[in-house]
Amino acid sequence: MGTLKILLITLLVLALVLAGCSKNNDSGANGATAADNTPVVQKNTTSSGNDNINNDVDLSVRCSKDSECGSDVISEPYCFQGNAVAPVTKMKCIYPGTIKSYCTKEKTELTTLCDRDEETCRKGKCLVVADLPCSDSDGGKNYYKRGEIVDALFESHSDDCEDDVLTEWYCSNDGKGFARSIEYTCPERCVTGACVD
Repeated sequence: MGTLKILLITLLVLALVLAGCSKNNDSGANGATAADNTPVVQKNTTSSGNDNINNDVDLSVRCSKDSECGSDVISEPYCFQGNAVAPVTKMKCIYPGTIKSYCTKEKTELTTLCDRDEETCRKGKCLVVADLPCSDSDGGKNYYKRGEIVDALFESHSDDCEDDVLTEWYCSNDGKGFARSIEYTCPERCVTGACVD
């Protein structure tokens, strides 16, 4: 039934367009055509005893492709479970090129997987850890000064002694990157994270 109704309306519109063309558009009523992409509205007035009934049927094509609905919108990215995620609102044309066409929004996400061994996510971006700042209070491998380190992943460590063996923490990439440690046997003794003479 719905298909038959659409077919009848389409035929009626075609007849009106042809009639309008043959009169050189002198009629002034409903002269818009689908070819110029102008909405075609057919006004049906029934004469079944009530001349006040006026049915407007919108036969315009709202969209023919997604790009006619607007641009996709990428929102502020964020980090989730070590990966970068950007919310995306995609504009979609449903039933493109038909009189049933309409625009809608579709929510989705664009996920960038960070390399867990080499990268970390910060402010919605995957960053190479070896390029990020790492601070070491004793300046690196300094066995005679106790140091504390905060690496690119914000992990903190302190130089520590176990008997005469010092665990010395340092940055993996000259003031950048991961925290690394080395064990060093002090020549004399180890006290509170440093070798002493």
